[in-house]
Amino acid sequence: MQTVSVIIPTYKNRGGLIGSVKSALSQDYDGLIEVIVVDDNDPQSTFRKHTEELMNQYKDNDKVKYIRHEVNKNGAAARNTGLRAAKGDLIAFLDDDDLFLQGKLTKQVAYLCKHPEFDAVYCHARRGNHIASTTVIEGDGSRDILLLQSNFFTPSLMFRRESLEAIYGFDESFRRHQDYELLLRFFAAGYKIGCVPEVLIEIGLNQGENIPTGEKVNQLKSYFFEKFRSFIDKENKRTPGFANKVYAKHYAGVFLNHLRHKHFLYAMQTFIKYFFKSPSTFIHVVGKSAIEHINGNA
Repeated sequence: MQTVSVIIPTYKNRGGLIGSVKSALSQDYDGLIEVIVVDDNDPQSTFRKHTEELMNQYKDNDKVKYIRHEVNKNGAAARNTGLRAAKGDLIAFLDDDDLFLQGKLTKQVAYLCKHPEFDAVYCHARRGNHIASTTVIEGDGSRDILLLQSNFFTPSLMFRRESLEAIYGFDESFRRHQDYELLLRFFAAGYKIGCVPEVLIEIGLNQGENIPTGEKVNQLKSYFFEKFRSFIDKENKRTPGFANKVYAKHYAGVFLNHLRHKHFLYAMQTFIKYFFKSPSTFIHVVGKSAIEHINGNA
């Protein structure tokens, strides 16, 4: 049986870390599981002290590694630290407020053993009572990522170790969209992804609480497009209008972010600049958000 390494970055622990660790250790997988917790808290912070106290219960558990960063870096750096320390043939990721549901590792390992043509596999996710998109994507998911149509979550993924090492892991310059960035390079290198079409992870309800706002979100989105302009241009040559649709879809989300935080000037600037890239796409994103908001308050 192949060894699976589960890498859990943690920062300003939100109370779910131990639940995440337990959900990995309690998997029904017959092979070896190692859990690597990478503490990205500032060494002088109370969050570091709290995390050390929580992890103390695993000091004698040879299935758990606890690694402390000497300085705060970011989630991408923490995942890379875990990858370098991992001994597993297969690599899975889990955030410190998410849970693996029973069978997650067993089913994904079985899938990769059965399908040597795929170098990674993902599963579906739920958040509370809501199940994320159950669309099945196989092969190259680049277009789905760029159009925000994928349901790839970092904890939903499992990789063959050699594929991650070949693309040098996560880009530590990315503060957001780290999983999208990784996967776009993964697909560009010729690797393919498969799917176990079952809900096998639970996403924490406080996901999104650290989403940037104001000028910061503008900067991060600009950096994303700067990095992946060549990907978008390539797809646009194959499908004219693709680029405008991508920009409209991403910036409709930025527009909504500005509205939610009452940054009305930023919202107006975003609308003027990107609405006419693809009006139907922009309206669809905003309309869908409005419907979800209404249903959530019903």
